[in-house]
Amino acid sequence: MNRLFKGTVVVNGTGRATVTGVGGGTQLGEIARLMQQAERTATPLEAKLARLTRQLVLLTVGLAGVVLLVGPLLSHWLGRSPSLPNQKTATNLSVK
Repeated sequence: MNRLFKGTVVVNGTGRATVTGVGGGTQLGEIARLMQQAERTATPLEAKLARLTRQLVLLTVGLAGVVLLVGPLLSHWLGRSPSLPNQKTATNLSVK
């Protein structure tokens, strides 16, 4: 006995088919069940991208912190009015 699956196209002639299973009782239903049971693990690319993202976030926060902390000290040392431009720069660095 030959079997037909979802998506089978008859090009010529006539035929008869008997339905032997629907939903979870079909091959596609079995594949869907197996996929739901499988554990989801990150691909190597996803793991590398997650690591890169963490590194970039830490770098950005670090640079913003340096600008926020060193900026007023540098302004004071140079005899200029401190703070607000440095805070804006630190905020812009961390947001963009």
